[in-house]
Amino acid sequence: MPVVHDTVIRKIRESIGSSKVWISIDETSNKVGRSVANVAVGKLDKVSFGRSYLLMCEVFERTNAAEISQLFVKSLEPLRTDSVLYENPLVFETDAARYMRKAGAGLKVSFPQLIRVTYVAHGLHRVSEQVRSRFPKVDQLMLSMEMVLLKSPSRISLFKAEVDLPLPPKPIVTRWATWLKAVEYYAEDFQRLKSFVCDNLHGWMQLLFVYKLSIYPSMLLYRLDFLQSHRTLPGFRTPSQLSKRTGCP
Repeated sequence: MPVVHDTVIRKIRESIGSSKVWISIDETSNKVGRSVANVAVGKLDKVSFGRSYLLMCEVFERTNAAEISQLFVKSLEPLRTDSVLYENPLVFETDAARYMRKAGAGLKVSFPQLIRVTYVAHGLHRVSEQVRSRFPKVDQLMLSMEMVLLKSPSRISLFKAEVDLPLPPKPIVTRWATWLKAVEYYAEDFQRLKSFVCDNLHGWMQLLFVYKLSIYPSMLLYRLDFLQSHRTLPGFRTPSQLSKRTGCP
């Protein structure tokens, strides 16, 4: 393994050479709860984006600005030829966490040309979360359907038999765009899902679901279609078209 590692590092060093570089540090948690920072690097090229390389992974007991700053400097060592490349790192890509911003500001002392930028994906995620906060009734719909199928193999089997659809997707806060994918699912098949509840469930579960969805069904469908339309830019449905899809038999 050390031989393979040294060979890969040598190829990365040869590919980048003395070019200006961008460095990305992304911190996440593994399945046992440890903080892991992944360092990627790439050559800044006027002609093309260039290839990116996973340079190293570091496990932290706790993540803070000092640890990130040390990791940034450490990541330059494999790229060193004759001297430490203090002038070559120009872009530092991170998420918008406070300790990442603090690390970027601190590194400016040693790397005056360095610019810290936030991932575009992280910015889009923030926008998505802001949109989500404006549509609480859509969240209630997803939660209600999740409760219908939660820990109930019999209902799940019935759902698979009665509804020719995959199980409803579960939005995950830390996975970008999963909420919008769930919106698309409910917007396209709202009536089939509602018919499944009305036809097959009984007692308090049906009453709870129908109560939440039948107060303003047209408005709920309008919101689902609004979100889906602005995500995929199809032809926008009118309220008159939506009214044909409401109601519970």
